[in-house]
Amino acid sequence: MIAEMENDVFERAASVLCENIMQKLERIPDGIRRRATEIRLRTGLPLMIMTDGEPVFVMKNGDISYHNRQGVYLVGDDDVQKSFRKVCGYSVHSYQNEIKNGFLTIDGNRVGFCGTAVTEGSMITAVRKIVSINIRIARQIDGAADRLLPLFTDGGGGILIAGAPSTGKTTILKDLVRQLANGSTGKYWQISVVDERGEIGGERGTPRQNDLGLTCDVFTGYPKGKGMEIAVRTMAPEILVCDEIGNREDVEAVRYAVNSGVRMVATIHAKNREELLKKPFFPSLFHTGAFSHFVFLECGRKKGKICSVLSADRLNEPLPEEGKKADAEDFGNHTGDCGFVINRGCSVIEFVKESQRSGTGDPASGTDADLSAVRSDADRRNGEPAFRE
Repeated sequence: MIAEMENDVFERAASVLCENIMQKLERIPDGIRRRATEIRLRTGLPLMIMTDGEPVFVMKNGDISYHNRQGVYLVGDDDVQKSFRKVCGYSVHSYQNEIKNGFLTIDGNRVGFCGTAVTEGSMITAVRKIVSINIRIARQIDGAADRLLPLFTDGGGGILIAGAPSTGKTTILKDLVRQLANGSTGKYWQISVVDERGEIGGERGTPRQNDLGLTCDVFTGYPKGKGMEIAVRTMAPEILVCDEIGNREDVEAVRYAVNSGVRMVATIHAKNREELLKKPFFPSLFHTGAFSHFVFLECGRKKGKICSVLSADRLNEPLPEEGKKADAEDFGNHTGDCGFVINRGCSVIEFVKESQRSGTGDPASGTDADLSAVRSDADRRNGEPAFRE
């Protein structure tokens, strides 16, 4: 049953492409379909499916190869243009705002475009001659947010989920909403989701496709600020959810929500603590008091894997010893992504200020500090990671 559902997810994502590409994808093995995260079309280059960060090349006869070799199918300009028009429902002019922003959302899948921008000054007014299309396949992974549920049993604040692109921020967000709205913590939370791009509910103008639980209301297509204001006034949520905080306007929307007595759950693009602290608007976001915990995701092949959880008062703690390797003993089972870190006896915020002045992550060695592996309070007490993968 699960395998059939995963195949359906792939087929639904591929169905927005032109007939020729759909036919090429019909023979893709079930194992690849279940692991597929992206379908990529680039004019004049091989048709590819990304699986956990690794490319799979589609052959002319519909077979697959893990190497670029003779017989791979090269995407034609006609494939891209027909697929682009189909994605837009054969009404490109209706989606000009989305196209200018580089993507639109269909069935919860983000479809990105690459082409030639038409500009007036610094403003993009249109995009012409599309040459690349990328479909990011959205999946629901039940249980992805299990380790975050205890944060909602103690009457604490909100949480901010941070990760690099395609690390599973929205995947965790969806599962967290589903579980909280289904009473997994012993309480049915009243939740409002402001789904600006239709990626959380998985719909736009059609019945909701993703399971977001029994006590969740979805505001689809609303700008974050206006959507939060309307949600607070009309649905009386206990938890307000949004995706991808990215500017000062979003910060003010969060401030409005938390000052209305609502608990916030949101995501943000940041690979680790260092990148989060460097964001120009982060001090304002932090001082809204909206978030009591910050969740950092791993940058690995698997989406939705939690690397660390920090309480708000730990963001400013000193870093580990200079040049010390993050290993299983210190930071849990996270080597690789959580590599070398540094310390000069200063706080994290002071370190970030120094690195911003010098333009490097580590002024002395040039090594970027990956700060996402810092342990939580439970780690230090128990000598083991609170969230073990």
